[in-house]
Amino acid sequence: MLARCYALVLWALAGLASAQGFTPQEAMRVPREGHTATRLRDGLLMVAGGTGSGGQAIKDVEIYDPQTGHWATSESMNTARAHHTATLLADGRVLVAGGIDGGQYLDSVEIFDPQANTWFSTPSLPAVRRSHHQATLLPDKRVLVCGGIGFPVGEDLEDTITFDSCVAYDPRSDAWSPVASMRSGRQMHTQTLLANGLVLAVAGLSDGGGNNSAELYDAKADRWLIAGELSGVRWSHTASLMPDGTVFVVGGFDASKVLASTEFFDPATRRWRAGPAMANGRQLHAASLLPGGALLASGGIGNAAGSAEVYEPAQQRWVAAGGLQAPRSKHSATLLVDGRVLLVGGINEVETLSGAEAFRRR
Repeated sequence: MLARCYALVLWALAGLASAQGFTPQEAMRVPREGHTATRLRDGLLMVAGGTGSGGQAIKDVEIYDPQTGHWATSESMNTARAHHTATLLADGRVLVAGGIDGGQYLDSVEIFDPQANTWFSTPSLPAVRRSHHQATLLPDKRVLVCGGIGFPVGEDLEDTITFDSCVAYDPRSDAWSPVASMRSGRQMHTQTLLANGLVLAVAGLSDGGGNNSAELYDAKADRWLIAGELSGVRWSHTASLMPDGTVFVVGGFDASKVLASTEFFDPATRRWRAGPAMANGRQLHAASLLPGGALLASGGIGNAAGSAEVYEPAQQRWVAAGGLQAPRSKHSATLLVDGRVLLVGGINEVETLSGAEAFRRR
């Protein structure tokens, strides 16, 4: 009897071990990078657009069901686009804005209605065509779109412009309106909605080079406030709102090297402080908050492409999270309703990826 119980314990432990780390999932039908991944209200994951294996933007949309583990083809967007934004609205629809198709920057906007499985055109972004911008759902249900790179509407200048301009979309009136511009033009920056309702814009790339500044948008007063400076410039980083209300900025690039450094922003004091460095520098990686408050950083350009690390807030340290099933950067990583994080698409040194894999916390 004792031997049988011991065998059962070993079997259970083996089952737990097999459920840990990264496991392969069904691949998408279409390879893509620079796409968006949006968890819908019913728990399904919608992946839209991106750059396909031919190097051109695509309009294909696929939906992943965590319960079955299968992908389904959904109705395609009206416009092919990559490096756009996708924002889940308060009513469950998804607003997709801007992006790029080859060398053509876009001002077009469309909305996906999951109930009707249909895309509807909606008023275009005013004044400028932009990609590599950021979009944030505000507490008043408007969508704040800021920064990016592109051209004014109706113009193709010799050089692109990095924008400081911001606009807001109101789903109640189906209209865009200008709001206060940022203090600095930014692309490949981050925007994070704080617990106090302010929006934190961090670093990025400006026309003059890398940016190390941060600013806060107050939607009620329609103004931007200075939010200090990071220790150095960075872009293509990630920024995550942690359970304690701080914003954790991870990795990126500073024009000379891929960064392993991290920094915390404290909204209460509006000050920055250094965080623990990762074992690997990461740029164009993904960061996902896990159940319990830890943070998963996965993939990225360089030696980190096939690895992942988890930041443990209680110990204030990074720990190895095992190897990815496939090295990847420019992928998406989305927390599913069952607590797993699904990594989708991206690129490696050889090709654009259609593969997906899931991470489960140890």
